[in-house]
Amino acid sequence: RVHAERAASELAAVFCARDAKFEVETDTPRQANAYDCGAYVCVLATELAKCFIENERLMNKEELRMVTPDLVRDRRTSMRDLVERDRQGRGGTAERLLRKDS
Repeated sequence: RVHAERAASELAAVFCARDAKFEVETDTPRQANAYDCGAYVCVLATELAKCFIENERLMNKEELRMVTPDLVRDRRTSMRDLVERDRQGRGGTAERLLRKDS
């Protein structure tokens, strides 16, 4: 919790939200498997930032419920495809690129 409070404080400073306060949101969507934690973090961070930028407020519970397993799966696939296109644009796998630098 200490780390989360510190991160919230630093984010409040970045967004010039001096009166922001740290809250524990118990209704935050969570993965139902052992491998989507990072994908949920990325999707939630994106959606929270988008809501704040567009509406100058945090997401409400109804908006949080829109972060579904299907949305996370689609975004995870998009992230994987983006990484693959980037890898191909660089001419191969990271392993081959590392060997070339040696």
